[in-house]
Amino acid sequence: NDARSKYKVWMKAKGPILKVLVSYYQVMTMLPFILDLSFPPVFTMVSNLFGSVVNLNFISLMPLGCIMPSDFHHQMVVYTAIPFVIGLIMIIAYSILKRNESTIPLSNEIFASFLLMTFLVLPSVSIQIFSTFACREFDGDYGTYLKVDYSIDCDGGWDFYWYYACVMVFVYPIGIPVLYWQLLKHVQAKMHLDPGQHNLIGKKAWKRRGDKEGMW
Repeated sequence: NDARSKYKVWMKAKGPILKVLVSYYQVMTMLPFILDLSFPPVFTMVSNLFGSVVNLNFISLMPLGCIMPSDFHHQMVVYTAIPFVIGLIMIIAYSILKRNESTIPLSNEIFASFLLMTFLVLPSVSIQIFSTFACREFDGDYGTYLKVDYSIDCDGGWDFYWYYACVMVFVYPIGIPVLYWQLLKHVQAKMHLDPGQHNLIGKKAWKRRGDKEGMW
């Protein structure tokens, strides 16, 4: 319990910093693909090193090609389905446990873990989803192929994955931010705050911090 308490205190103090760093490296490692840029070799090496960790690229560790013929579309389905199923199980567990007063602390931890998971997977899963729509047209009537997998012809045979990716857009890039917004609105309603009160509370909190750290 003592170690757990220390961990909670440490996460409360350092958690925001870690979240900012993780988000920064997630965005940075995606820039070469999004902007179609070539960076210097050293930068690319460091970017790939951090990218495999912060982007939770667990699919690359799974030998899908040895189990079944696979391409980017299969990887995208696995990439989006696994967090969705895990999140659904966590929400069901949270809904059941919160009904019992003795298990409310556990249900709160499960929900906090769910929010952390959504925060971590949002950038990497979103790039997988939007990559489904990123095609490259080649000159000389060579056709149009998916940028991340040139074995996939964008001109036919992939309607199911296109519609699946459209649904996942509403689950991840749109759904998760909307979830955060709804949770914040719920907290605001429970605190009985008017929108104009937020600025006043923020200024008071900033002043207390400045007084504490000797900034004023």
